Amino acid sequence: MIPIRWAADTIIRSGHMRMFTPSSAIDAGEFYQHDIEFFSKHPKRTMFIREVGAKEFENGFEWSLKLNLQQAYSGLPKLWSLVFGDETLYFTVPVYRGSQFFPVTMCRSLMVANVSSDRATRILLAEMDSRGGIDSEAFEQWRKMFQEAAAFHSQGSLKSKVN
Repeated sequence: MIPIRWAADTIIRSGHMRMFTPSSAIDAGEFYQHDIEFFSKHPKRTMFIREVGAKEFENGFEWSLKLNLQQAYSGLPKLWSLVFGDETLYFTVPVYRGSQFFPVTMCRSLMVANVSSDRATRILLAEMDSRGGIDSEAFEQWRKMFQEAAAFHSQGSLKSKVN
């Protein structure tokens, strides 16, 4: 039987969307400052796409650390998020995994899709959707490399236990 938590889960509870308010500045630090700065500089914008910061949405990194696979894990294709709202209340949602196929600019050490309007952001989201939300080829290459690294690690662990 499926636990009720999974049957009744929401996008926020599952960790696939984050909500930020001014009180988030303490916990979210750099991400919060980055996003607030973007909204302040672009007062007519209500959304933008940026790369996800370290440990913002990624899961599995702690597991890879324990297995000494962090170098292989770090090759995971980049994750991009949609940031929407305003400088008082906004949300972030992961929307694409892969290298950018769109122009980018740097803002506070994070890449941001270099588009001029919310409409252009929606068009970019539609293109991400048409690609299935992922660069399948890049992700498959990473998956194979990570599996090989995990297998190599497992073989090493077994040899050290036998000796």
